[in-house]
Amino acid sequence: MTFTDKNIQELISSVGESLVREGCAQKEKGGLFGGKDLYVPNTLAVDATVQNIRAELLESGELSGDVMALTALLNKSGDLQKYFSAEEKKDLKKRLKEIKDNPQTAMIRKVTEYIESLYLMLIVAVT
Repeated sequence: MTFTDKNIQELISSVGESLVREGCAQKEKGGLFGGKDLYVPNTLAVDATVQNIRAELLESGELSGDVMALTALLNKSGDLQKYFSAEEKKDLKKRLKEIKDNPQTAMIRKVTEYIESLYLMLIVAVT
């Protein structure tokens, strides 16, 4: 695994452009000198996605692959809990265990570990 600014910028650009095409984000210029591409999330798209995740997680039944992936990533980042009430968090814990035990999430775990490695390398490179 190599870590360069070029590789991380390509990843951010690829994901950001995909979000812009889907109407989930807007591309803007920013940064210290205003020459960096920034991707600002569309509030309505974020809210719709969160409501979709909440609906699938709080209802019984099989979870879709995209909701499993987003749930795993949001949980890993620590942002998932803020979208659920104290009562809902009990049901959420059960669903997270189901996701963890699901064989489909093995790839999600690998991607998450890779992203964590990139993040750690970024921290090391900056310090």
